[in-house]
Amino acid sequence: MRPSLSLMLALLLGVPPVTGCGPAIPPEDLGTVLEDVPEIPAADEPAGAPEAPPAAKPGVKTPEPAAEP
Repeated sequence: MRPSLSLMLALLLGVPPVTGCGPAIPPEDLGTVLEDVPEIPAADEPAGAPEAPPAAKPGVKTPEPAAEP
C-alpha cells in the first residue's frame, strides 16, 4: 500500500509541472500590443458623486410607515 501511495503522489505532484496546462499557443493567436494610448475625453477629470436619495438629504423627513389595522 505504501509504495503505491508514494507513486500516486509523485505522479500527482510531478506530472502537471512537466506537461503544462494545455497546448502551446502560436504567436499569431496572442494578439497585438498597442503602442499608442488612445485619447479619451475627460479621462483625467474625476467623476461626480451621484445625487443622494431624497430621504438622505438633511431637513427632509422620512415618511412614517402606515399603521397596521
